[in-house]
Amino acid sequence: MVREAFWGMMNTGILDDLEAVTGFISQAQYPSNMNTLNAEWGSVSNIRFLYSSKGSTSPASSLNGNTVYNIFVTGQEAYAMIDLTQATASFIYTPPGGPTDPLRRLQLGAWKMAQVPRLLNDAWLFNLRATHS
Repeated sequence: MVREAFWGMMNTGILDDLEAVTGFISQAQYPSNMNTLNAEWGSVSNIRFLYSSKGSTSPASSLNGNTVYNIFVTGQEAYAMIDLTQATASFIYTPPGGPTDPLRRLQLGAWKMAQVPRLLNDAWLFNLRATHS
């Protein structure tokens, strides 16, 4: 059974170490009616882990010169995204043949939105640092 939990955000480089932790439950073993995120790998105790290849690392920063993986664990009220109501979201598309594309081979698709990430309570954030085994 997977219970309500904190979120742990980590780099993909240590997924195999996470799986070796006693009590690890793979996302594939969660109950079928449970809501999961696409980036969710699994859980240990009361932390559900999300992964990304862009997860934070500190290269060559352990005493042995190994990479240290920063796993940021957050509680529910730790941070928020504040949408700015004065601005609107927009999708930008430039078809091939724009002013800087005389060969008509480049196109652009982009999305932008005004928002501000904000820490609400840093007592609900901590950095679990680990090295690869």
